[in-house]
Amino acid sequence: MNNKIKTAGGIVLKNDKMLFIHKRGRWDLPKGKVEDGASIRETAKIEISEETGLPKQQLKILKRLIPTHYHKKVDGEVVVNYVNFEGEPKQIFKRPDHVENYQRGKEKKEGYYGEIWRNAWVQSLDKWEKRGKNFRICQNNGRGILFTGTDLWRNYSIASNIMLQSSNSGGIVSRVQGVNKYYTFEICKGNKLRIGKMNNDYQILKEEEFGVEFFKEYNLKMTVIKNKIIGHINDKVIIEVEDDDSPFLKGGAGLVVDNGTLVTEQIILN
Repeated sequence: MNNKIKTAGGIVLKNDKMLFIHKRGRWDLPKGKVEDGASIRETAKIEISEETGLPKQQLKILKRLIPTHYHKKVDGEVVVNYVNFEGEPKQIFKRPDHVENYQRGKEKKEGYYGEIWRNAWVQSLDKWEKRGKNFRICQNNGRGILFTGTDLWRNYSIASNIMLQSSNSGGIVSRVQGVNKYYTFEICKGNKLRIGKMNNDYQILKEEEFGVEFFKEYNLKMTVIKNKIIGHINDKVIIEVEDDDSPFLKGGAGLVVDNGTLVTEQIILN
């Protein structure tokens, strides 16, 4: 059967606690069928009140929830229950703990061992080496980037301990919408910190004087909030700028390097 039933309900919150109901041996959200001509908001209040005993007049709708979908057999048994997720993740990107690091002189395991985690990344650069640090990226000419994410990522921070090896510049990227469309926060060999915008052509949005040494680790963090881009070094705000010219408001995150090599152990997103 393909009959669809529209229902309305919600999550009841009070003092940081959530209210669920238990029926037919399962925990569930209070909800019920939306009758013809009835509004979803009004149905949600009515059904929550009827199923929990809470007075309807005490219920206040705070925000709309993401949709949930229930697929059932004719006898009512739930066989699939899935939820749409939106927003930015809190994630540490690195080589999975069960994947052994490269060791000189030791044979690799047969097959495609240890490679799947790398496939989550878009590589627009000359080389992402498998030895040494988890992320050791190289670009011989121009800018190369390595990134992951979706257009659901909007306001977030990306951080990483970056080390340059004879590069013009390198650092982290945010709001990536393609290999030629993103923001950068970079350390540069000319003793500069830079926030830039790649939109087919590269534009410097702001620069600050900052002593840079090769083969030295720098803790970089870039925060994007609406049209504001903020650069931190060791959790201290060093540089910030607002982009008022068709700003990028969503997109993925990753690393960038210009004419050289950049290494880091992990990338933190929150």
